[in-house]
Amino acid sequence: MKRRNVFRVAVGYLVLAWVVLQITDLVAPALLLPEWTLSLVTFLGILGFPFALFFAWAFELTPEGLKRSADVEPHESITGQTAGALNKVIIALLGMAVAILLADKYLDFGALLAPPAAEQQAAAEPAPAPAEKGKPRSIAVLPFVNMSDDPEQEYFSDGISEELLNALAKIRELRVAARTSSFAFKGENQSITDIGEQLKVETVLEGSVRKSGARVRITAQLISVDDGYHMWSEAYDRDLVDIFAVQDEISAAIVDALKLHLSAGETPTAQQPVNIDAYNLYLQGRHNVRQRNPSSLEFALKQFQQAIDIDPDYPQPWAGLSLATQLLREDSYGTIPGPESDRLAQEYLDRAFALNPELGEAHAAQALLHNVRGRCEQSLQSLDKAIAQLPSEGILYTWQSFCLRSLGKYAAAREAVNRGFEVDPLHRSVRINWFQQQADEGNFSRIRKTVTEGTLEYYVAEYIIAAAQGRRADQYRLMDAADKVQKRQLNQFYRNLVSFLWLGETDMPKGTFPAHLEDLFAALEKPTETAAALMALDSQTLSREQLHVLSVALIADRRCGDMLAVSQRLNVEEVTQFGDVDDGDSDFGLASDYAFCLRQTGQAGRADKLAQKLLQYLDQAIASGLPVRSWSDARAKLLLILDRQAEAVASLREVYSRHELGPLRIAIFARLFAGPLNENAEFRQLLQEVEATMNAERARLGMPAKTLAELL
Repeated sequence: MKRRNVFRVAVGYLVLAWVVLQITDLVAPALLLPEWTLSLVTFLGILGFPFALFFAWAFELTPEGLKRSADVEPHESITGQTAGALNKVIIALLGMAVAILLADKYLDFGALLAPPAAEQQAAAEPAPAPAEKGKPRSIAVLPFVNMSDDPEQEYFSDGISEELLNALAKIRELRVAARTSSFAFKGENQSITDIGEQLKVETVLEGSVRKSGARVRITAQLISVDDGYHMWSEAYDRDLVDIFAVQDEISAAIVDALKLHLSAGETPTAQQPVNIDAYNLYLQGRHNVRQRNPSSLEFALKQFQQAIDIDPDYPQPWAGLSLATQLLREDSYGTIPGPESDRLAQEYLDRAFALNPELGEAHAAQALLHNVRGRCEQSLQSLDKAIAQLPSEGILYTWQSFCLRSLGKYAAAREAVNRGFEVDPLHRSVRINWFQQQADEGNFSRIRKTVTEGTLEYYVAEYIIAAAQGRRADQYRLMDAADKVQKRQLNQFYRNLVSFLWLGETDMPKGTFPAHLEDLFAALEKPTETAAALMALDSQTLSREQLHVLSVALIADRRCGDMLAVSQRLNVEEVTQFGDVDDGDSDFGLASDYAFCLRQTGQAGRADKLAQKLLQYLDQAIASGLPVRSWSDARAKLLLILDRQAEAVASLREVYSRHELGPLRIAIFARLFAGPLNENAEFRQLLQEVEATMNAERARLGMPAKTLAELL
């Protein structure tokens, strides 16, 4: 084998193969070659290696030409001369390899080798001209692939993708799929056409990031969903300090490729230089915040603080610090007391706004903080500013819908839910909010078309549908099935909720539900003790949640005079916008209790005036789309205060027919209005039907029958 130069051929082949692969990697993006080009060249190189060794062993070059080695006599062999030639070739190839390494390190091959813009455009048009079908107006930015040796650099490649997405989302002429939806395809082997159809976009931007020391190579390709052809492609080799400039270059190139017309303020501009170490720490912190668990949030706090220590004038980490601090409240993922969390979060936001008043992430965090403090009007203002900067963040529309509901603006809330689903159709929270809205409207088939059977989301969707159809045993079983996919506390919470509210299992251990719900249940079961504990506090310092619990306890304890006294500071008789009907802490819930107690204490005129105003407000809300599950017995309660008994029972009958009058709720209602309804035959018949429905569902789960009287 040594005489036949097999070893030299092997070394020469491997060096040549490496050189060819490096050249292919450098020039393929600039020549608009498909992504699989490098894989094909690698495959062909591997395939050719054994053949090269075989021919080196089986054949020999002689003055007369190529002959089989077995036919060449040793004294006729010129392998010594051939070996010398091969040595020179190997040395030359090694020199070329060193030259390529140096050039790759110090020269920007992506820019040097890129064809002129006109050639790029010509190469991108093998398919029918886009102008015939209209210019593309939508794009999804897929997570760029991390090509670095270190898998821990994943956060960096994700950060590049997200910064590009945010920059493109500010262009009003372009609809950009939200990050959560685009990133749902990370690691998935789906075609560009399938991804485009699911995200309802016409183009897809994909690419890769290779970070090595202080250098980074970013490759990006813009692909048409219709035909899969590249509309534009480029490779960028830069120092890490130029990372923001590269992002702006890519954004500008996409705008040019899509022939978009930008208005003032939309042109990508260079961002303020940021220390690269601070930037890396910020990306890591943002990644950890999204994990939404105590340990990752604590880690995120440290990373944001480290970024600030390096670059105090970098605004994003200040916003991140505020968000992480809010999420680590004692009533959320952490242990920070509420007042301290609120104070620190606002301090961090003040610093972020001082550095960048338009920072979308800061306005989003401010909206969340306003919402926690019960300031929905201010929260909506912050959300408007956040959405202006981050229009593709679907969760912002979900937060918007919650605030609008709290203000009683139900039609606008429905629009916000639909908008969130439109821009971010694969975000879990956005989807569940949309599922609930569709179920309220009876659009069950629309929900089922968007989920995959057997997934956790499928069981959650079916749970929501079963609730709308009154199938309580099925709701319980669906959460059992969900546990087999992913066991989580939320599944158990849903099971407990349906058991408590709909199956008559009211004897639940302490700690089953959130503290506020358990306080309400205690107010019903032990009204005297609950009222005494809250009455011992200064009524002027009671929160709305505490006032609601106290009013429930006092009414259950037949102490309406005390209820009127402690609620007087709310001045509910002068209120015109009562907030969310479905929220007992809102002005509507407290005003309804107030009107009831006015009637019970003989103040019929005031009671009627307030109840009439509340009923008008409720009817307007129902007309604007308030779902029946949100008002349930509220309308009947107001009608009874107004002494319109027949209408009240008819309202309860309607709610029952739509599967939204639960046994616990009707039992509480019957106790509250025992006097007026004692002799009403229709109401007694309704009680029997509700009890029978409850026991039919209990029987399906093997539970013994119960009476409504046993629930309280």
